[in-house]
Amino acid sequence: MTSGAAARFEPRSVNVVLDRAAQHHPDRLAIVSDTATMTYRDLQQESLRLAGGLAAAGLSTGDRIAASLPNDCDIVVAFYAAARLGAIWVGINRQLAPPEKGHIIEDTTPSLMLAEAETLDSVRSHLEAIGGRAVATDAGGEWGALRAGPLTAHAPVDPLGPAAIAFTSGTSGFPKGVIHSQHNLVLPGEVLTATRGYDAGFRRGDFLSLTILNLIVLSTLTAAQAGGTAILTDRTDVVGLASWIREHGVTVFNGVPTIFHGLVHAEAIDPADLSTLVEVWSGGAGCPEDLRQAFLARYGRPLHLTYGLTEAPTLVSIDELGVPGPPGTSGKPMAHLEVTIAPGAEGAGGGEVVVGAAPDGPWAGVWQPFLGYWNRPGVEVPVHDGRLHTGDVGRFDDEGRLVIVDRLSSVILRGGANVYPAEVERVLRALPEVADAVVVGVPDERLGETVQALVELESGIAGDEETIIEFCRTQLARYKVPRRVLIVEAIARNAMGKPDRRAATARLESAQ
Repeated sequence: MTSGAAARFEPRSVNVVLDRAAQHHPDRLAIVSDTATMTYRDLQQESLRLAGGLAAAGLSTGDRIAASLPNDCDIVVAFYAAARLGAIWVGINRQLAPPEKGHIIEDTTPSLMLAEAETLDSVRSHLEAIGGRAVATDAGGEWGALRAGPLTAHAPVDPLGPAAIAFTSGTSGFPKGVIHSQHNLVLPGEVLTATRGYDAGFRRGDFLSLTILNLIVLSTLTAAQAGGTAILTDRTDVVGLASWIREHGVTVFNGVPTIFHGLVHAEAIDPADLSTLVEVWSGGAGCPEDLRQAFLARYGRPLHLTYGLTEAPTLVSIDELGVPGPPGTSGKPMAHLEVTIAPGAEGAGGGEVVVGAAPDGPWAGVWQPFLGYWNRPGVEVPVHDGRLHTGDVGRFDDEGRLVIVDRLSSVILRGGANVYPAEVERVLRALPEVADAVVVGVPDERLGETVQALVELESGIAGDEETIIEFCRTQLARYKVPRRVLIVEAIARNAMGKPDRRAATARLESAQ
């Protein structure tokens, strides 16, 4: 593992990163997708033309540009174009149900939404409600005209101003937008490139959606900083993913427990298919130890465990390269961060995890907290004295590895995806027959946790599990829909009258 940065890092914009890559290695591949490739020269020119087209269409600094697109060249070009204008990027995961997409649209009021025609049709009423413009990227015409914009100079962008909104859920059950600066987006890739020795041989493979902001940070931005290549796909079948890794010589791969479980158990995969991999990452808290050992035994490569936050905006800690940590750990803090444990938080054997800027070394003081929650003036931002209070309970082991003990937020980690109970509970309570509901994660060998619910019915009103689950399917992304709904006479509550989540988990586990 190499050490630190050569000089103090100064805030810079996203397109400083791209322009440097295009200057130093214009003919090197920046993107390889299932349908196309782009060199750094191509990517720079395409994003410049799109920025020109967007500017000609009236978009400028501070306007929101939403995108719900496949993992392909279009989403990368659009991201860099929005950044060059100083517009605020809003990624909308394609897996979300139309009402979920609609909430984000109406919350952020984008001037423009880029998506395929079918997606746009499903949210058109929400776009019409805010007067937003819809452009179908699979229909030619308008999208082609925007892509053919003029190559004009654009004013420098403030790297510390609002640049992107990443959505996470809060206690209200509705997603809330975390605002990040371009500096926040650039910094993780700079640190990873310096500390892990990334260079032109870096070939980052991503099947997880680039509409998730931290994936943009870890894929195309980190690749540009390293002078390497972002390899993109939308496929999720494990046999196909193994073939894709082999075909494109992927060196760094970020997966989730569900995928690793499939890779371990798919007999059709030749272990040599994964021989190009140098690093394989998984979220530490959601990866069972027996799965880590099974993956190592079959493929001879350790799973590097990580811990990250939307508010960070991505990695907080990661295993050292080639040095997997013991069970339950999530690696060591990133070099630009100082992670401490605050006393007094609830949870066994730890305190609240607090994230701040490293106080010394080449990365001293460069990290900055996120800029707040979008359109949530009444929501307290968990930043005090420049330090982010995560709401997670943790501790350090004797070698300085972070151990996440509990989650104050009760987030459910299902197959590597975050599911927030309050969001699912809000949907359940919208049913007239449901008096109350409590949603918890129940341990599962393949997924890590599954989403399950206890439901208390209104007096005198009948209800059944399948009807309730079917309603959830119309309102939520598939991974958020409860696997099981157990109808009970009464939900156990604590002294404050709130549902007892531990009791609910025990009840659901005992009923399996």
